[in-house]
Formats: sequence, structure tokens, C-alpha cells
Amino acid sequence: MKNILEYQWLLLPVVVFLSFFIRYTAIAGGMYWVFYVWKKDKFYKRKNQLPFPDKGQVRYEIKWSLYSSIVMGFIGTSVYYAYKHGYTRVYENISDMGWGYYIFSIFFMMFIHDIYFYFMHRLLHKKFMWKIHSVHHYCKNPTPWSSFCMHPVEMLMVGGIVAPMLFVIPAHMSAFFIFALVIMVNTIYGHSGFELFKSGFTKHKYLKWLNTETFHNMHHSKIAYNFGLYTNLWDRLFKTVHSKYDRYYEEVVNRLPGGNERQREELKTDKKIEVKEEQLS
Repeated sequence: MKNILEYQWLLLPVVVFLSFFIRYTAIAGGMYWVFYVWKKDKFYKRKNQLPFPDKGQVRYEIKWSLYSSIVMGFIGTSVYYAYKHGYTRVYENISDMGWGYYIFSIFFMMFIHDIYFYFMHRLLHKKFMWKIHSVHHYCKNPTPWSSFCMHPVEMLMVGGIVAPMLFVIPAHMSAFFIFALVIMVNTIYGHSGFELFKSGFTKHKYLKWLNTETFHNMHHSKIAYNFGLYTNLWDRLFKTVHSKYDRYYEEVVNRLPGGNERQREELKTDKKIEVKEEQLS
């Protein structure tokens, strides 16, 4: 037992890596199995881009997701040691701050993350960062496995705000775990390739501010638009929402005649400068 404790610094990254990858595999793999295998025919009409991506792309996504999970292993280990040595603002008893703050802290971390992600994502589309981000954009027709299909440097940038939050924002560890789970589920659904929300969602007075799968799916095919994570608030503020977002969304959820085919053709024929403007800036 003593020998094991002596090598916990080496074992902990493995444990954190396995914890992350198992959760990721369960959610992404489960979603892939439902949409792409088990209920493929049932959900076919809600597929954002047709045809289905080939197996080679899926293998590519899983490989890079594995690298991302390794990176998370080291990030998680660093946070654990910081917590053990009292460097974080994690508190142990919910009663210390109350349930009101507990719930608030989760949404506050999401809010900060949403802001950070938008600008970090815009940065990744700059020419000097594109080689790194292009690993993710190889998946033009994303699947649930595309979610964390990233270059390790990008994964470090993605975690560049999530983990440090614990050093500034008082948070119960369970609240942080819920926040982390929301990140994973939201990211996986955003890359699922299937739109599950109803017609009118993007025009609703309040719901329109929340992102849909179509919103991020268009980012993978259009590249220079729709950068937001949870909300499209920053995209609307900085005018990076694709002008045909509402139309594409309705075509998918209502499956208008030729909707997908017309969408793909328009995406192909749009001006190249429109597609590459962020990459070349």
C-alpha cells in the first residue's frame, strides 16, 4: 500500500484520464449508437447533413478524442493537487454558501465559459492557429465523436478557463462536476449531427438565444460563422451568426423537399472568401 501511495503522482493522471474517457465513451458512444445504428431510420429525417460520414472519419475522431482525454488526465491531476494543497476556492460543505449560491455558481461558471469559448474559438480561426484547429474541422459532417476530436494544444486552450475557475470562483466540487458534465453533454449533442428541437425554436423570443445542433453544424460546414457554445448571444452581438441559420434550421426540422440537398449546394457555392475570412485574417 505504501508503495502505491508513493507512485500516486503517476497513477492519478491515469485514473483521471480513464474517468474522463469512460464518461465520454458512454455519452458519445451511446448517442452514436442510437442515432447512427439502432434508431438510424427513425431519426434519418432529422440528420443535418447527408449522407452519413464514413467509418474512416469516425476512427479519426476517436483517435484524436483519445489524445484529448490524455490531456484532460494531466489537467485534472493538476487541479487535484492544487485542491489538496489549498490553492483552490473549492469548499466542502454546501451549507457554507447555501443552496442558492450553489445553483448560481453552476450558471455563473457556464456564463464565464460561454464568453471565453466564443473569443477563444475566434482566435482558433486565425491563420496562425488554423493548423491546430483544422484537426477538429476535418470533421465537416460531425458525429458525437467529433466533440473532443481536437489537437492537444486546442484541448489545453479549451481547459484554459474551466480548471482555473476553481482558483477564483468559490464552488462546491459537486457543482463543478455538474458544470463539467454539462460541458460534455452539450458539446456532444452539438456535434451529434441530428437536430432534435422543434420548429420555431430559433425565432422564439427567449429560446432563440440558446444554441441548437444546427447552429454548430453550420459552423463545421461554413467555418467562418456560429462560434458560440451554449448561447449565440456573442455571435449576435458581433454579427457572426450565419444569415441563413433560421432557414436551414427550419429545413431540417420540417424536412422541406430538397432541403438538405439545397443546403449542401449553397454551402459549396458560397464565395470562398466568406468561408475562409476568419482563417486568413
